[in-house]
Amino acid sequence: LQAGGFMVFRGGRQIAKSTSFSCRQQLRARLIPGIKSLYIVPRNQQLKTYQYKMQEIERAMVDFDPHNDAQLRKNLGYKEFANGSTIEMTYVLTSASNIRGKSADELLYDEAQDFDLDLEIEVAQTQSAAAYPITIYAGTSLTTDTMLEKKWSESSQGMWVTKCTHCNHHNIPLPEHQVLDMIQPAGPCCAKCGKPLDVRRGRFIHAYPDRVANGRKGFHIPQLIMPSVVKNPVRWAKIHEMKLRQGGN
Repeated sequence: LQAGGFMVFRGGRQIAKSTSFSCRQQLRARLIPGIKSLYIVPRNQQLKTYQYKMQEIERAMVDFDPHNDAQLRKNLGYKEFANGSTIEMTYVLTSASNIRGKSADELLYDEAQDFDLDLEIEVAQTQSAAAYPITIYAGTSLTTDTMLEKKWSESSQGMWVTKCTHCNHHNIPLPEHQVLDMIQPAGPCCAKCGKPLDVRRGRFIHAYPDRVANGRKGFHIPQLIMPSVVKNPVRWAKIHEMKLRQGGN
């Protein structure tokens, strides 16, 4: 929960960003009366995928009862709750017409690498009346000239650093820090000594700590630091195979 500023999640593919957003919106709508949460993606197909994910999570909630909620508006793109909270989902690609006139306390940009930067100011107007605006940008970096990269460059740029318990080397999953050497057949290993790493023992270290205090937090989350990936032999094998295709040893 961060009111004011923004958070950036610069992640890899298939790290459950959409699932996390769905759970976040559902839980906050139930816990905070009157909160208005607006989820935005660039393309309609991306929106449909998220809407079905939201519906799946909604039906899995322990208090889900379609009969009790009959008086509330609940469809694929809009959810009302008895405490006055709402969840709205839409897409914005070449025009912000879809969100004009809408009001939001929480603004969630998903697949932010595909957004048109020129539309950000207009979209931000949805939060003009919010007492405590919350803004999150998430996506997978593709090129350096995207909205996601711009927000990342303005953030604290937090990196997950795992200290090797054998040689005390600090492993950072980036190309300039020998990330390919960390990818070994048995799992993540120290880039210096080659011994196995427990990614759960890492921590975020921010390149710009002052930006954390100013509410501009950024987190780099590659697949390499996700326990759900590194503990899954099938998924890890694909990562190692990709490394070999790129010419790594």
